[in-house]
Amino acid sequence: AEGVVIEGETGYQFRGGDATDLARKLLALLRNPKRQALGQRCREMVEQRFEWEQSVTEIEALYGELAGSSLA
Repeated sequence: AEGVVIEGETGYQFRGGDATDLARKLLALLRNPKRQALGQRCREMVEQRFEWEQSVTEIEALYGELAGSSLA
């Protein structure tokens, strides 16, 4: 979630394996009257950063580089 979740703006992060931290973050989300807007901001950011066409172009370029380097 690094780079996608901006604490309190697009979501909440918790420490892996820490159930207490997860519970705190879930409660914070449930108590946040603007949680719907938070989710919308996250969705918009993901859609902008990970546009399908751009992802395909980047993957094709990577495959091209890998194919070229394996032939050298």
